[in-house]
Amino acid sequence: MGIQFRPLLLIIGTGAMFCAGCANTQALPPQTEVTNRLSDLERRVENLEVRPNSVQRPYRSKEELQAQIDSLQKQRDGLSKTYTSAHPAITDIDRKVSILQKQIKMLEEQPAP
Repeated sequence: MGIQFRPLLLIIGTGAMFCAGCANTQALPPQTEVTNRLSDLERRVENLEVRPNSVQRPYRSKEELQAQIDSLQKQRDGLSKTYTSAHPAITDIDRKVSILQKQIKMLEEQPAP
């Protein structure tokens, strides 16, 4: 009963990587493919950085926000029959309601267009 060592062979420079004694061997992509992929990703990032205002946030009215708050309050009421106010489901609803209430407050503070 002894320790067995597996030979490891790594060949780099031919565009391939192999491990002697390994069941899974895979070829690395050619250098030009990696370079082209990197250039493409860099171009995509630059395009996203150039147009930050092209994506508009969805506009929600005070009524839509209040309807969502009412729906969440009904869910909370149902859960509070079974769980305490410290339960994660209830604290999550409380957090969402707080965010929606802040959004309503922000809408009310905005000057009319």
